[in-house]
Amino acid sequence: MAMRKFLAILWLAVVPAALAAEPATDTGALLARVEKLEHELARTQLDVARNADRGAIENLFANYMYLHNAFEDEKIKALWARRGTPGMSAQYSNVGVYRNYDSIMAYHSNRPSPTGKLIFH
Repeated sequence: MAMRKFLAILWLAVVPAALAAEPATDTGALLARVEKLEHELARTQLDVARNADRGAIENLFANYMYLHNAFEDEKIKALWARRGTPGMSAQYSNVGVYRNYDSIMAYHSNRPSPTGKLIFH
């Protein structure tokens, strides 16, 4: 729903300005105008995709932090990338960096789960 509102606002901001341009009568000017509008549309679509991606990442991280602070490590495992994903790593403290799926999953399998405790850092 928020994405639709964003697109509607964006539409109202971009399209009237483009349409307010002086009307062209020759084919070359019309083609140039269409090309400009297509470029603006492509740029806007890219911005929308990037904003949606950023929102998804922020949501994932917020879910992770909630589960981490609540010691819900079994649920955290489902948030991780799948085995074999290139570049996977995690650093939880000053003891080093976990660089593969198995070591990351082992970390989340061995954390304590004190009843009723919530950490906040």
